[in-house]
Amino acid sequence: KIFNETNSEFIFFTDADNTYDVSKYGEHKKIMISNNLDMIVGKRIYDKKFLKRLDRKIANKLFNIIFKFLIGGKFNDICSGYRILRVSKFRDLNVQSKNFEIETEINIFSIKNNLKVSEFEIGYKERIKSLSKLKTFSDSSKIVYFLLKQSIITFPYRFLVIFFIILALVAIINVINW
Repeated sequence: KIFNETNSEFIFFTDADNTYDVSKYGEHKKIMISNNLDMIVGKRIYDKKFLKRLDRKIANKLFNIIFKFLIGGKFNDICSGYRILRVSKFRDLNVQSKNFEIETEINIFSIKNNLKVSEFEIGYKERIKSLSKLKTFSDSSKIVYFLLKQSIITFPYRFLVIFFIILALVAIINVINW
């Protein structure tokens, strides 16, 4: 809805918890314009002195692997909350997800519509004085479920090929062990 209500060429959003370094926003916007990009995603570089939750970093790595396997694309940080979007390219985006799956949905939309996307490293630090709403295991399962569902809906042939490869491997292992 917001994409149809703005007159801006770009929309910038980030998490409001002061964990993302937004100091390079101006530089990223210039890169976006000069390279005619449709979206920039901030690839988080974790500040080691603030990194308290190793489970979240591992979960993010797993999400990226699952995303590449089921959906494709060249994303290295699908859950990043730092993004600049070209409004004209995202007008048809009809966000269905409500929570931490939103970034994943935006990534899928960009792949489905063959948008020009680039990632740039940005500083990231853990929250210091507030608690996160993210519940690692329950929210992670929602993201994985969303990825599976979207891969079936958006890229059914890719999902079926992967499914049959796994099925064939299981059959081969069973025959060898028989």
